[in-house]
Amino acid sequence: MLICVYCREAEVKKYKDFLDALKAPLLEKGAGDQDATYFLRNLDLLREQNTDAPTIIGVVGNTGAGKSSVINAMLDEERLVPTNCMRACTAVVTEMSYNNNTHPSAKYRGEIEFIKASDWEKDLKTSLSEVGLMSLLIGQQYPACGI
Repeated sequence: MLICVYCREAEVKKYKDFLDALKAPLLEKGAGDQDATYFLRNLDLLREQNTDAPTIIGVVGNTGAGKSSVINAMLDEERLVPTNCMRACTAVVTEMSYNNNTHPSAKYRGEIEFIKASDWEKDLKTSLSEVGLMSLLIGQQYPACGI
């Protein structure tokens, strides 16, 4: 049995609606009723304790291990996340979240964020310097390699 993680948001909404339904008759009693006032205060405390924080699940693994295929299978979609046996299609960090829009034409939406060229250059320089340092260390440890 597959349980959808994103169903939590729907349950939180049901919970809030339930608390609101409990609140309506207590408000009718008025501020003069001590019991109603007590329960209203506690309902408000319960509502404040509820958070809409998303459930975050990390999917990590080697290139070609099938992470995208597993996500597609869990969401019952054949090609939501691109897969290809020949090359890495999702070789960057990809964030997916539940789309609260219930309109059929808005089943999926996407946001693409590109990194700035300056950030890319900084990361590239750092990576190249690390590779150069690694090559130097390997060359010192294994001079026969000719690195």
